[in-house]
Amino acid sequence: MRKIKPNELLNQYIRAEKVKLILDDGQQVVLAKDEALAQAKEAGLDLFLVSPNSEPPVAKILDYGQYRYKKEKKQKDANKKSNNKTNVLKELKLTPRIGQHDFAVRVKHGREFLTKGYKVKLTVFFKGREGTHPELGHALIAQYLEQIADLGWTDSPTLTPRLLGRQMSIVIVPGRKRIMETVTEMRAAAPETEMKENKNA
Repeated sequence: MRKIKPNELLNQYIRAEKVKLILDDGQQVVLAKDEALAQAKEAGLDLFLVSPNSEPPVAKILDYGQYRYKKEKKQKDANKKSNNKTNVLKELKLTPRIGQHDFAVRVKHGREFLTKGYKVKLTVFFKGREGTHPELGHALIAQYLEQIADLGWTDSPTLTPRLLGRQMSIVIVPGRKRIMETVTEMRAAAPETEMKENKNA
């Protein structure tokens, strides 16, 4: 099938000899292109193909300038909404001694946030001597990332979490990319460490 060019969708540039015209009441009638063009001209509007690959192509009589404006505005609004979501950062906090149930809850929340298009900042807080064992944080974050690998990816240039004082964090953004690379790298940093269930949980 020949690809229809954008300029072949409007008025006299339509190449089809017949069109299926959608009327104001929703009914559809097959007309010769010239007859449909005459109706559009009489109404002071345009003949536009809304489904050019149909046989015959489906057309509507409308104000093309207004149609294009509304379409572009709708796309801009959608892009703005999407950008607003990806600029929102939801933080989830963990500790090396977090219990399995609490960990599962954090995973559930993270998946919900990523599904809605939000970024997620995962932060592990170290207490006391835990700060001398960063491998605990690496193992915990690696385990978390494995649970959301189908929904998000890390935006860290080095793929590894940032350790600042007693906090280790990593930002996850919607869309699968580089997650498993991060997990592999972090597992290598803490090969023997597994998340331990909080005895007090």
